[in-house]
Amino acid sequence: MAFIMITLAFAQMFFYLGRRYGTHIIARFPRLQPKLDRVFSWLEKYAVWYVLSYRFMYGIRNISGIAVGMSHLPWRKFVVLNIVAAFLWAVAFCGAGYLFGDAIAHISKHPVDEVNHGVRNAMLMMLALFAFIIIIKLIAIRRGRLKR
Repeated sequence: MAFIMITLAFAQMFFYLGRRYGTHIIARFPRLQPKLDRVFSWLEKYAVWYVLSYRFMYGIRNISGIAVGMSHLPWRKFVVLNIVAAFLWAVAFCGAGYLFGDAIAHISKHPVDEVNHGVRNAMLMMLALFAFIIIIKLIAIRRGRLKR
């Protein structure tokens, strides 16, 4: 429970940093403005799904909070989505550990090695699945634009 509260606090802090100092970042690097406009328009469309899913993507959790803070997503909506996302993340990972931890311990004589290897492989598979879904979605969006 404490870990969830800490991750919620960090996400809120990064959201605040993006909201407070995001315009300074954009002003300092004006060449990024066209790319950031595209990112923010995407965030405006898919903000709910993005906030609910970025916690599962290793390595982008902090920068995502800053980016969402720079968007026009209301902070109250972000707080609610952040709490729901943290709960989903905790349930998913604790549930997977509960379901598969005992099975892995019984399969291997060296459970720590198996778990480390298994966790790494599971995370890589989740990352690959997420990347595959994003690529399919981008292809669908691009095809929709080409038809118009």
